[in-house]
Amino acid sequence: MPKPAGTLRIFVTGGSVAFGAGAPADDRTIGAFLQTALNETARADGRRVEVFTLAAPGWTSTHERIAIENRLSELAPDLV
Repeated sequence: MPKPAGTLRIFVTGGSVAFGAGAPADDRTIGAFLQTALNETARADGRRVEVFTLAAPGWTSTHERIAIENRLSELAPDLV
């Protein structure tokens, strides 16, 4: 998925909390709150922020490293 021009791409990795375990809906996760907050300020500059969550309950730092190496590098992240 090519990154659109003027877009800041952020990936949230981790375990249950990053995944959103216990959140009542997808728009109530850490990633969703982060994207909403950052887009409120980024729009003033004409930029857009995309926040993706790559997490799973029970993941350790080893799982995160493997996911970053095998999946994220091709998606042009600005911040992980």
